[in-house]
Amino acid sequence: MCLEDEDEKIESKKGKIMARRIFGAFLILMGIVGILFAVLGVRSVQGAVTSLGEGMDMSLDLAIDSLDAALGSLLLTRDALADVEEAMEQVEGTVDNVGTALDGTEPILTEIGTITTVDLPNSLAAIEDAVPNTVQAADAIDSTLITLNNFEINTDILGFPIQYDLGIDYEPTVSLSASVQEIGLSLEGMPARLRELDEAFIETQTNLETISQNMDDLSGNLKAIKEQIAGFTPFVDDFIRVVTETSDNLRLLKAQVGGQVAMVNTMISLGMIWLVLSQVVPLYLGYELVFGRLSSGDEPVWIAENADKFNISSALTTDESE
Repeated sequence: MCLEDEDEKIESKKGKIMARRIFGAFLILMGIVGILFAVLGVRSVQGAVTSLGEGMDMSLDLAIDSLDAALGSLLLTRDALADVEEAMEQVEGTVDNVGTALDGTEPILTEIGTITTVDLPNSLAAIEDAVPNTVQAADAIDSTLITLNNFEINTDILGFPIQYDLGIDYEPTVSLSASVQEIGLSLEGMPARLRELDEAFIETQTNLETISQNMDDLSGNLKAIKEQIAGFTPFVDDFIRVVTETSDNLRLLKAQVGGQVAMVNTMISLGMIWLVLSQVVPLYLGYELVFGRLSSGDEPVWIAENADKFNISSALTTDESE
C-alpha cells in the first residue's frame, strides 16, 4: 500500500514538473516574441515616423512654394491696382476736361448756327435782292466812266496846241455790271442752303449735349471704379500679410519637424528598449522552469516567495503536503 502511494506521489510530481516546463516554455516563447516584436516594431514604427516626417517636409515645401507664388501674385496685383488707379485718375481728368470743353463748345456752336443759318442767309438774300438794282447802277457807272475815259481835248488855240483829258483810264476786261451780275448769280440759292443747315446744327448741338452728358456719366463711373479699386487695395494688403505670416509659420514648422521626428523616434526606441527589458524576467523565469532548478521542484520556497512578483500560481511551485 505504501509503495502504491509512493508511486502516485512520484507520478504527481512528474506531472507538476512537466506542467512547470510547459509553462516555462510558454514564458520563453512569449519573451522571444516580445523581443522580436520590440525589434521589428522599432524598425517599422521608426520607418513609418521617418516617412511621415519626410512626407510632412515635402508637403510643407509644396505649401511654402505655393504661398510664395501666391505672395508674388498678390504683390503684382497690388502694383497693378496702383497703376490702374493712377491711370483711372488720369482718364477721369481727361474725361472731365473733354466734358468741360464740350460744355463750352455748345454756346459757341449755337452762336455759329445762328449766324450761319439766320444772319448770313438774311444778309445774302438782301444782297441777292439788291443785285438787279446794283447791276443797273453798275451799267450807269460803266457808261459814265467810259464817257469820262473818252473825254479828251486836243486842239490849237492861237497857235498853241492844247491837249487835255480827265486822267481816267477805264478799260476793264469785264464790266462792273457784269461782275455784279456774276456775284448775284453766285449767291443764287445760297441763303436757302444755309437755312437748311439749321437742322444739322441742331442735331450737332444735340449730339454734343449727349456726348457731354455721357462724358459726365463716364467721369462718375470712373470715379466710382477708382474708389472701388482704392477700397480693394487694403484687402490685398491684408491677404499679403496673412500669406506672409502663414509662410513664416510653415517655415518655422518645417524647421521643427526634423527635431520632432527625431524626438519621437527616440521615445519609440526607449519604449521598445523598455519592452525588450521587460521580457528578461519572463525569459529568465521560463529558462529556470524548463532547464534550471525550478524544473525539478527542488526549491518551492523561492517560487512561493516570488509568486506574487511573477503572477505564478503556487499550485505550480509547491508540492502538496501529505
